[in-house]
Amino acid sequence: MLNITTGLTIWCSEAFTLATVLFFAWRHDRQTPAYLMWAMGFTVSGVGFALVAARGFIPDFLSIEVGNGIALLGESAWIAGFYWLDNRRLDWRALFPPLIWFAGVELPWIHESYVNRVILYDLAGAVGATLLASAVRPAEGRREGVRGQLGFVFMALACLCFASAMSMTLLRPSLEEALTYRSYSALSSALLITTAIALSGRLMMERSERRWRAISITDTLTGVLNRRGLLDYFELRNC
Repeated sequence: MLNITTGLTIWCSEAFTLATVLFFAWRHDRQTPAYLMWAMGFTVSGVGFALVAARGFIPDFLSIEVGNGIALLGESAWIAGFYWLDNRRLDWRALFPPLIWFAGVELPWIHESYVNRVILYDLAGAVGATLLASAVRPAEGRREGVRGQLGFVFMALACLCFASAMSMTLLRPSLEEALTYRSYSALSSALLITTAIALSGRLMMERSERRWRAISITDTLTGVLNRRGLLDYFELRNC
């Protein structure tokens, strides 16, 4: 059986590493505040999962209620990052994942049952992944093929979380079976999130290339095409 604590520890180290990389990317390119929001998201997620992994060493309230809620708040920050990427106003619905968790976890039949807590967390995660898929939709007039791939990955993550919640609801596994099932479900989710991170990096690289391309063909003072830009323009017109 996969060890959940070990898996959470590995994810925490990866989350803090990614947060550091994104923070320095923001320091290098302050025109892209999405880097900072994503860095905050991974930091918050790492803190949340660290609290979950510390169960047995800290009060259950901090490990269960607070830890999982903070981890889901990291998902909200990722959603907000994609809004900032397109200079859109933040949508309060990004807070749905942690709100769903905090609204349901104190209900007696959820708080007292590990299986029911997993179901609640997976449903909140499915909502968050769906909102992520919506957030990466290309803006009107913008053509970025990688956004479609990102949307597909996030919808796959939403389906995985929803399928996990439904199977737990229908099968009602024992605690040991639920722990095993949860381990493999979490591993699959981590793989999808890793894929999404790679695609997000590709999206940012393509954006940077277009921006530097625009800088190279325009005059920085007036914003009109420079000599290179004019040559490229007439070359395209003559093709």
